[in-house]
Amino acid sequence: MKNNIYKTSTGYIIRKTFYSKRIYYGKYDTYEEALKQRDILKKNNWIKNRKTNYKINDEFPQYRLEEKNGIYSIINEKTGRNYGKYKNLKYAKIIKKILPFYQEKVDLKMIEQQARREFYKYIHYNKLQNRYHVIYKATTLATFKSLKEALIERDLIVKYDGDEELMCEAEINYEDYKHDLPPLPLK
Repeated sequence: MKNNIYKTSTGYIIRKTFYSKRIYYGKYDTYEEALKQRDILKKNNWIKNRKTNYKINDEFPQYRLEEKNGIYSIINEKTGRNYGKYKNLKYAKIIKKILPFYQEKVDLKMIEQQARREFYKYIHYNKLQNRYHVIYKATTLATFKSLKEALIERDLIVKYDGDEELMCEAEINYEDYKHDLPPLPLK
């Protein structure tokens, strides 16, 4: 079936893959029940919690960001466990977004690699030219020597879907890139 609802011999299940993790969202007797639950999940970013009709034992862990002297830590709300210290707020936020989908089986190295891919999405480095290209919708829209400049331009391109008129009028957010950047993703 389409849309994350699958027919089984005894009903319907909802499952979805996030960041290389297949998440099972439960079994439902009818397609309509599964569809209703799937729509609730979609509206709430596919997070299992009381708001999306899951019991406390089935909820995804919750995390918070703490900043101290320009270093961002990601803390599990329930256990207090620290899941890393990062110098870049945007990168830390991406990791915080990915962590719940791993529930209790956290593979921080894999999560960090996935976060790097998301952080540098649409950015391609050309070694021969020593340039960073912003490639969006299969088109190279900009080329830069500076990675930070490429990232800022990428953000504008994505936000305004490549509309140059809107991009020219936009205010540029340098905050995400004033701190150290995370390492580039592995190939």
